[in-house]
Parts: sequence; structure tokens; C-alpha cells
Amino acid sequence: MRITFALTALLALAPCSVMAQSLVLEDAGGDTVVLDAADLLAFPQETVDLTSHDVVATYAGPLLFEVLGLAGAPESAAMHGAALAKVVRITATDGYQVVLSLGEIDPGLRAARTIVAAQPALVDADRPGGFRVIVEDELRPARSVYGVTRIEILDLGQGLPLSGSHQ
Repeated sequence: MRITFALTALLALAPCSVMAQSLVLEDAGGDTVVLDAADLLAFPQETVDLTSHDVVATYAGPLLFEVLGLAGAPESAAMHGAALAKVVRITATDGYQVVLSLGEIDPGLRAARTIVAAQPALVDADRPGGFRVIVEDELRPARSVYGVTRIEILDLGQGLPLSGSHQ
């Protein structure tokens, strides 16, 4: 009886935890924007397949590049020169981190898409659900991150002289 009650209570609360999850976007200056799943659904949705351990799953969500516009990321037409020295650090609940350049997630520079998907409470027994960043066409899904809580834009060119012919 106690087990049934505990399981019922847990299942009743599960949708609340999914709805309550948030994703923090941080620009290069430290300003933040907090998003939830409804915010992501307001963007145009893309579908991307991810193969992991010989299982193919299809995820839907907005392009990460478009979402980062809310945190001051440059538009695709401005992706040259100093803008290409900016990177995105993606952090998960367990501390796992991945870094991608803004150029490699810009759909104007690269055909493979990177999306942010909202998932159910659990992907499987040992992985938290929540937001997931999916990088399309990877040989291994090591840069596709589950349980994403924070995405930061970092300017690696900050403080460096602007030189070269690529301006």
C-alpha cells in the first residue's frame, strides 16, 4: 500500500518537474535570460535524428543559433571576423560541458543543425531529462548533451587586437 501511494504521488508530481525546468542563457557580458519549454516551443521547430548505442531517436526543437539571439548572438549575416571568435559553452546538471563555436551552429555557415529539445522527465533510468542539445551528423553523440541547464556565449577574441585580412 505504501509503495503504491508513493508511486502514485511520484507520478502525479512528474509533470510539474518537467514544466518547472528552466534553461539559462548568458551573453558574453554576463547578462542572463531564463527560458522554459514553452519559450522554446514559440520558435520554429526542426527535427533531428540522433543515433546513440545503435538506437535512433528523433528530437524536435528550435535551432540553438536562433535561441542564442535572445542572448545577443549575432545574426547569420554578421558571422565573420570577430564574431567567429565566440563560442558557446553548454552545461548539464551533472557538470558535463561541451563547447561549440558560434560558426559551427550557424545554419548560414554549416548544413548540419544543432537544436535545443525539451524532453520528458527521464530519457532513461540513469539520465536526467530536461533540455537536450542535439548536434546533427556527428559520428558519436558526445557533443549532444542531456540535462542542459545553462548555455553561455563566451568571447575568446575579447582583448585581442583586430588584425588580419578576414575582417
